[in-house]
Amino acid sequence: MKCKNCSEELNAGAKFCPGCGTKTEAAPELCKKCNAKLEPGKKFCPECGAEQNVKSEAELKKESEAVSYHEHGKIYFDQRDYPKALEAYTKALELAPSNAEYCGARAAAYVALNDYSKAFLDFNRAIILAPKNGRLYALRGSAIADCGEYPKAIEAYNKAVELDPENAECYSGRGLVYSKMKLHPKALADLNKAVELAPENSDCYGHRGSAYSALKDYPNALADLNKAVELNPDKVGYYKDRALVYIGMEDFPKAFADLSKAIELNPNNDMAYKARADLYNSMKEHSKALEDYKRLIEIDPKNRDYYDAAIALDPNNAELYFARSNNCGHWDDFDSDFAEDRESAISDFSKAIELDPDNPTYYMARLAVYAYEKSPLKALKDFNMAKKLDPNGEHEGMREYKKGKKEILKEVKGIISD
Repeated sequence: MKCKNCSEELNAGAKFCPGCGTKTEAAPELCKKCNAKLEPGKKFCPECGAEQNVKSEAELKKESEAVSYHEHGKIYFDQRDYPKALEAYTKALELAPSNAEYCGARAAAYVALNDYSKAFLDFNRAIILAPKNGRLYALRGSAIADCGEYPKAIEAYNKAVELDPENAECYSGRGLVYSKMKLHPKALADLNKAVELAPENSDCYGHRGSAYSALKDYPNALADLNKAVELNPDKVGYYKDRALVYIGMEDFPKAFADLSKAIELNPNNDMAYKARADLYNSMKEHSKALEDYKRLIEIDPKNRDYYDAAIALDPNNAELYFARSNNCGHWDDFDSDFAEDRESAISDFSKAIELDPDNPTYYMARLAVYAYEKSPLKALKDFNMAKKLDPNGEHEGMREYKKGKKEILKEVKGIISD
């Protein structure tokens, strides 16, 4: 009997594959001496009386708990609750540290949380435990591609295909990477193979639809993405990708509908918000575009591009200028390489002051930059202005700013006292 996941030969009665750790279908446990069927948990063969290697109750309980944690982890992962999935997979691994499947599952959770360094540690560990498991190489290839290292990702997928040539996921993932590399004939060859191997796998159609879209073959792209949505109507990426096809076809109402559906399914999906914001902007619906750009700032407050887009639509919003330099850049680093960031920060904080001269937080922010620039007179002037506007430290923005910038303000005090 062979494992359906990695084709490793299974021992009689094995509950888990020794090659990949996948839970196997129940198989009868046989006596090593006479090959008779054994009763679960019994120490002696009912036919010849030979003593068997039976796991203790404690070992069986530990194994069962590990399976339970792993199953809970899968549920959390499917619900996009990645921190809880990570916690469950970690507990499963603590109980079964040599289980490659659990290791690969935790790696996938790390990827979902954008912690790629830990993900690769787990992928490498899983592959050491199950070197013949092609799917693990495919998962690692996907993570490598996320980091933009496409040639290395292809190497991982090549190994996956070599080990598991009948696994559609291996071809589908490699095809997607080829598409990103603009190697479209190779991409379509792989994606066609994936669809052939797994005609009910939504990702195979979704990836092929994206490849057709990149070639501006919108009719084929739309057909594949429609099929992907039909097979898995809850996957966010299909709606986002289909919206891009509709945009290419200039069917904007359907594009808006798909992007809104993607956001409904995952309210923190920055790519869907970005696509919708850009589409609103191109359609001159500036207020709706601004609303989406502000939501993007909430999702990723360190992305300067979102502030730039929002400020272009709302150039008199003091808070946007303040937040752009307060959250982005490296002006609070003494390294001279960041002098340009400090110049930009002074410009942003000065603009915020110009638009809202009664907000003490903006003066405090600018004086902090002056502190790093070793400009004590300018820092002192802003310090006095902030104190005048908020003598008792009651302004909410000031309280939050002081809490987040304790180290900077220590430096400011040193400069002012000098």
